[in-house]
Amino acid sequence: MKAQVDAQLAQMRAQASRQQQASTGQQNPRGGGNINFNPTINVTTPEQAAAPPGSGALFGRDHYEPDGKKREMGPEERKSLDKASKYFMVFAFFLSFDFFVTLGAAYLARYGYPGVEQFISGIPFFEPFGGFQLPTDPATYWVWLSLTLAAPYFLGFFALRGIISLTRHEWKLGLFAIYIFAIHSIGLTMRSWSDLSGLLNEKWVILLIFVILAYFIGKRISPKVQAFTWDDIGYLTFALVFSFLFLNYGFWTQSIKAILHLSFVIAFGYLIIKRYEDNEFWFYIWMTVGIIADFFGYAIGTYFGITFVQFWPILFFLVVMYISTRAQITPISVISIILCLVVLFGGLAEARTDNTTNYAAPGTQQVDISKTSSAWSSMWSWFTGRINLATQQYTGQVEQNQYESLGVYFSNLKAAQPRFYTDEPVVVWGSIRSKTYQDAVIVNPSCYILKGGSFISSGTKSYGKMVPGQPFPIFQLEDTDIECSFLNHTFDAGTQTVMFSAEYNFVTNSYQKAYFMDRERYRAYIRQSIDPLTQFGIKDKMPKAVFTNGPVEIGMSVQALTAVADPNSYTVLPAISLTLSNRQQIEDKDKKVITRWEGKIRNIKELILLLPPGVTIPDPKSCTPVPFKAYTEADCRGACGSIGSTGDSTGGNGAHTGNDDTNDYGTCVKSCRGKDACTKECARILQSCNDECGFLFKGDSGEQATYTAYALDVSAIKLKDDYKDIDKFKTFQCRMQPAPNVLDNAPLTTRYFRVRAKYNYLLENSVQVVVEKSPIQVALGGQQPAVPVVETNGAYEASVAALAPMLNPADTATGIREREYDQYVRAAAQSQGIDYLLIKAITQAESQWDSNVQTYDSEDSDYSVGLMGVSVDIAKERGCVPEDMDQALARDMLKDPEKNINCGAAYLKYLLDIQKARQNMRPGIRNLMGGYYGSEDAMEDSSTVPESTGTATLTKVVPKWENEKNLGYAETRAYVNSVVTFYNQLRQKIGTQTTPQQAKQGTSISEISQQITFSLEYSAQSKQVTLAWSVPPSYAPDQYMGTVSLYYSVARSRNGAAEGGEICPDPATVAPASYKCVDTLPNPLPDETYTYTLSGTAISYNGNNVFATKQASVRIPPLPSPGGSGTQTEQQTQLA
Repeated sequence: MKAQVDAQLAQMRAQASRQQQASTGQQNPRGGGNINFNPTINVTTPEQAAAPPGSGALFGRDHYEPDGKKREMGPEERKSLDKASKYFMVFAFFLSFDFFVTLGAAYLARYGYPGVEQFISGIPFFEPFGGFQLPTDPATYWVWLSLTLAAPYFLGFFALRGIISLTRHEWKLGLFAIYIFAIHSIGLTMRSWSDLSGLLNEKWVILLIFVILAYFIGKRISPKVQAFTWDDIGYLTFALVFSFLFLNYGFWTQSIKAILHLSFVIAFGYLIIKRYEDNEFWFYIWMTVGIIADFFGYAIGTYFGITFVQFWPILFFLVVMYISTRAQITPISVISIILCLVVLFGGLAEARTDNTTNYAAPGTQQVDISKTSSAWSSMWSWFTGRINLATQQYTGQVEQNQYESLGVYFSNLKAAQPRFYTDEPVVVWGSIRSKTYQDAVIVNPSCYILKGGSFISSGTKSYGKMVPGQPFPIFQLEDTDIECSFLNHTFDAGTQTVMFSAEYNFVTNSYQKAYFMDRERYRAYIRQSIDPLTQFGIKDKMPKAVFTNGPVEIGMSVQALTAVADPNSYTVLPAISLTLSNRQQIEDKDKKVITRWEGKIRNIKELILLLPPGVTIPDPKSCTPVPFKAYTEADCRGACGSIGSTGDSTGGNGAHTGNDDTNDYGTCVKSCRGKDACTKECARILQSCNDECGFLFKGDSGEQATYTAYALDVSAIKLKDDYKDIDKFKTFQCRMQPAPNVLDNAPLTTRYFRVRAKYNYLLENSVQVVVEKSPIQVALGGQQPAVPVVETNGAYEASVAALAPMLNPADTATGIREREYDQYVRAAAQSQGIDYLLIKAITQAESQWDSNVQTYDSEDSDYSVGLMGVSVDIAKERGCVPEDMDQALARDMLKDPEKNINCGAAYLKYLLDIQKARQNMRPGIRNLMGGYYGSEDAMEDSSTVPESTGTATLTKVVPKWENEKNLGYAETRAYVNSVVTFYNQLRQKIGTQTTPQQAKQGTSISEISQQITFSLEYSAQSKQVTLAWSVPPSYAPDQYMGTVSLYYSVARSRNGAAEGGEICPDPATVAPASYKCVDTLPNPLPDETYTYTLSGTAISYNGNNVFATKQASVRIPPLPSPGGSGTQTEQQTQLA
């Protein structure tokens, strides 16, 4: 068998030899050679025929014998090469060790050992190598190509190749054409190389002529002259890449890892790849691919949307893939697959544990079906948080979010029904759509009404009840349903405007590109009337700031091309300006408006300017109109907060010490109100914030030099109103000083300025509601219950609350707070059925409307907190806060105005129920207040107390707190007197009686109805009918326990035919339970009869309604004679 194969090979070699002799010795009729443009393959074995054309190495033909036969590798040599390959694979693993260490630390953090990850992140050597970022401007690539082709490095590579070709007696005209063309370019100006896109450029014409000439000679003239071989193409690619690296050594020689990676690729190529490959072409291609993939693989993959390349150690996988295919080591392939699965499923496991921000009700289980659909998205987010690429991560994030719909927006705002009546609640629905960028967003929604173009309630906003009624956090993309409701009688009839507002914190990042050039070089170009940017092929001559989408736009103004000189030679330093603009609408990448709104920047929390390496601000205090100050990474982490912080923050330079607003983590945890899932999300955001602080200061393209940061001195603007509620824009300017090292040994350098702004934003949108006048009117005067009656229903509460009686002037701080929190008092009074005035009186006595008040009670070892002085123990008993909540956190929750008032009203209702149920507790407000301050036991009857009246000694029964012998209740007695005083003041403001009255027992509501009197009086002169009705004071509704008020309505008929329209919509109160109004008749005729029907509705606490109808008629007399009175009274008082 072996003999047959040897004979066959010998025959093939002989045939190839004859073909070669024929091709070199035979002339065609025209005397030209018979060489093709594609090189001839001088390999006659099947192995040689299958390989790409071309042969030979850089310094000799190591793989081929002089006769063209491929030199086979012996078994020992092959074994030695495979063994060396394994060593290189191990070394590649150690070069990528930083990636695997970071991955392992992330897994440990995932399973409860975050300290390892924090320790690893603090060691720069363990930061994974991610290569370098490629520029986004296509013009930059033309500049790179022109500079590289004209560089001495590239010419040196060709000179070496040319010398070797001459020693081999190879005349490659195409190669020498490029070589001569490049040599000639050295003496040309850069301008001739800058516009490589023009095919009519004279240098391209020369190059084209050389190529055509080479092809013609190779085809028609001499078979000994070659144009190109596959080896030349591979070598050209190899030389171009290495020339680029040597020309731009400044950007990668500063990175030790980059030097190690390049050295490894070169060693691996010459010691392993070259020995495995059959020809030079694949040797050069593998070397080129290895360098490009390792240095720019992450950037290229991200540009084309192949995001998973960011999560692979590219060099290690390339080496493993090459060795497994060449050395055919099967276990290596298996190991590679296992590593990929570990990485992928590790991220998937993390994604499965991702927490949601929607919380289920107690005792129920919530299933989040969105986890499955977003698992892969969460997995990539997890990886991104663990692997910090050494590329331009900051600018990449900004560009990624440039057209995202970021921020908080109202959507689908609409009234619950087409129209409302004045005596019913007004409800408006909608949703808050929100998408965060980096930090957790805390949204504080509210709603209020406008009347006549100005705020109502003594010039302040009149707020409705908002659901959700407290600030809530947002961590990703969420839609939150909202509801705003107003009590009845809040609106007048007509079309009214309901305003929705949401105040939230947000972050906007921005960057702007700028160019730097040496001043002398710049002046030389200007003297020759050459535009330096055009000279270097730069198309984007006026770069604009790129910023993340959202409610605020960050603009930057800096010279497009800055001339750099010695720092001491500047006469006037160049300026950089920052502008924060209120946008009020956002657009997509096609400039289509996504949404509009009304809003403004409430206040600036942070404004950070980061300058590229080599640029500084010599005197940040001289920035105008507000000074800046140095800002460090420690300041950034201090603004993020730390585990255990509750709102106070510390940071380097003292930038954030004691400033609650700048501690993101503390604010986030506070908004969670003790919910574990929410708190864990805050911890995740904290980690992300700290990670961001890490890459925020890093230089571009993996440089070791870091950015220098300066922050707006926020403390200097806190007291300035000009920097609050910014509805247009604010601009800040500083003077910068670029140093020569900003050029990085390049004739022209592109740098990026970065800006970050943190602020609170107020979003507002409006919706119109239609309100019509109610057909049933409420009579207020004299209809409120007496002091002992503290249980009410919605009708009474609506009538009293509509008057909005206040205890404090509107121009005082207490008065402002009272008007702001009045909405919560209304809602609680209506919800619990407690007198609205009584809740206001308690709040006035407890806190003077200060929601942050807390008083320590040494006897109970507890605090009374907030507006209504609710203790933590009572709040837990009433279910206002979780029973297992920490005392300090519970106190913070009770400082929320709405929660505190709701809790206090619930406790008041609880005491009232006990007071009614127990025989040994006296009724009335005084005893109820004694229990509210001194506990429910204090309301129980005390022992008999002697009382001297004249000559007799009587006994009376009083509650425990009112017995003066009980010295421990002295404070309670003073408290009760204070509350009752405030309560009477409020009642005086709405015109009610101020002294307690004993309710008559056993009197039915029907008795009240029978006592209604109704009379009419017509004036012929004015053509008006005066209507009057009343109830005797002894039978007034407010005298009876359980009666709230009377509703009255009047209808009119003309000669028995009913007439439309409402009569006497607003009757005047002339005395307690007495009313009067005037009706003007439309064109009355003599002898016509007008009949008025009065309907009275008595409302009781038990829900029973008794209707009483009275009718009275008036006849229009003939025209009065001179001297007549002109009046007529006709009454009909029969009960219909």
